[in-house]
Amino acid sequence: MSQTNGSAGLLINPAPGGLFVRRQLVPSWDRQMKRPLRIVLTLLAIIVIPAPLSVVITILLFPFWSWLEASAGVESVGHSGPAEWCYAVVFFLLVTGAALTLLARQRGR
Repeated sequence: MSQTNGSAGLLINPAPGGLFVRRQLVPSWDRQMKRPLRIVLTLLAIIVIPAPLSVVITILLFPFWSWLEASAGVESVGHSGPAEWCYAVVFFLLVTGAALTLLARQRGR
């Protein structure tokens, strides 16, 4: 025996022992849209959040880039700072690390 409170959209079911449980009614399209929306927002966060971090980390790694250029002869430091590929490498490593961390957390559930 369940009752519906029409104005609030709540379903009231008697639980075992005679207690009443209130649950929010959720349309099926809402449940279907939650997962894709969560995936899109997660991917967006994985790409957007590391962007400013990669700039800061690349600049902080300036001594490493200078050492790499001196020891390996790879053009990594110019007159205006680290080369573009240095920023790309750090960004790629941060995005890969974030994605692998998220994947490991999802598999642990």
